[in-house]
Amino acid sequence: MKFRVLTFIFALALSLALIGCGEGDTPESFTITFDSKGGSAVEPITVLDGGRAQEPAAPTKEHYDFLGWYIGANQYTFGDTVVRDIALTAKWAPKEYEITFDADNGESSFTLISVWGEDFTVPIPKREGYNFLGWYQGENEYSFDEISESTTLKARWLQASGGLALTPSDDGKSYTVSGIGGFSGTELIIPSYVEGKPVTAIADNAFYKSSITYVRIPGTVKTVGFMAFGSSAALAEIAIDDGVTKLDSSFYGCTALARVTLADTIKNMDNAFRGCTSLTSITLPKALESANNAFGDCTALSMNEADGGLYLGTKDNPYYMLMTLTDKTVSSFNINKSTVIIHTAALMDCKNLAEIGIPASVKFIYGNAFLRCESLTTVIIPSSVTTVASYAFAECTNLTTVYVPSSVEVLGYHAFDRCQKLTVYCAVSKAPDGWDGDWNMSFLDEEIVTVKVVWGSGAIG
Repeated sequence: MKFRVLTFIFALALSLALIGCGEGDTPESFTITFDSKGGSAVEPITVLDGGRAQEPAAPTKEHYDFLGWYIGANQYTFGDTVVRDIALTAKWAPKEYEITFDADNGESSFTLISVWGEDFTVPIPKREGYNFLGWYQGENEYSFDEISESTTLKARWLQASGGLALTPSDDGKSYTVSGIGGFSGTELIIPSYVEGKPVTAIADNAFYKSSITYVRIPGTVKTVGFMAFGSSAALAEIAIDDGVTKLDSSFYGCTALARVTLADTIKNMDNAFRGCTSLTSITLPKALESANNAFGDCTALSMNEADGGLYLGTKDNPYYMLMTLTDKTVSSFNINKSTVIIHTAALMDCKNLAEIGIPASVKFIYGNAFLRCESLTTVIIPSSVTTVASYAFAECTNLTTVYVPSSVEVLGYHAFDRCQKLTVYCAVSKAPDGWDGDWNMSFLDEEIVTVKVVWGSGAIG
């Protein structure tokens, strides 16, 4: 009896085992997925439990070298048995490019490494009596915006003018060009170095009313002084290299000036080209911040039109600075959403203008910008604006409400002159140091009155 029971149990177990291994049963499988992190796609791999995966072809990614597949900080080893789903991530290293520089100035060539995606400092060589024009690849100036190859570059030079009057700095480490000195030519190339020291400035009135027809200013020069070339009636062309940051009425009244190449590094050029009546076109510097009346009376200057506005632009933004309107009789106007500067007197005498849209791109509102806009009643200055210059809203006689945000660092003299109905709502609780002491003063009926101000009003900004 006992033997029969054991036989039955054994038979039952065998039957169950055979059922478990029946036809159609498949072993468990797992999936390996691949995140290439911007590289070419890699298809998932399916592996049976306990099996091994063969490494797929490596993905590719422009300007990067593939370092392998990782789980967290650890590199994955293909050939290990797979017992679960696995998610792998590609690891990359940016490519390195060798740039060889031939300075062509008596010094040895040298090589620098550029790593893709990282900032690259472009070397500036020196050569006595010459100005450095740039690094060239063959006949073309090389752009360092995206270095994507190893290459050899050669410096290009322009021989500078000699005989100019020079003044050493107080510390003796640099020079300022103070006058024409013994130079007698008409094409002027300001030297970048003299006796191994950089020329860093051109003095006020240095070439005032000169007979020079062409001038090139090197990037070692940072500032070009007040009226440095003012009223030079023969001056027809100028070229200013990257490095220069400030022009101060420097070319005021140069009536023959028609061709201008500006450095993208220039930040300030107040009154720089005022009265240059032959100037027909210009590209603004990318770094430009201050351009108060920079192009006043430039009657031949062509501009970019958009929705009733006339603009001057940078290389990347054709609407960088609003100059004026095509029709000054309009009742409403929206400034382009890319505009950074509202030029001096841009909307002056728009007497019907009742609504103005100032976009959040605007940073600078210059003098007389809205002078005598008699129909304006409310102005909301966006919190992007840092400067509102003198008389910006003067004689807007029906202006009742202006909101000034906390972003405004400079508020000019009599900014709201003769706005007798106005209340100015200021986000700040008191006037910042950069605001003129008479910003809210107004000349009215031969007496000085104060525009009403509400401080800490919670205005925009």
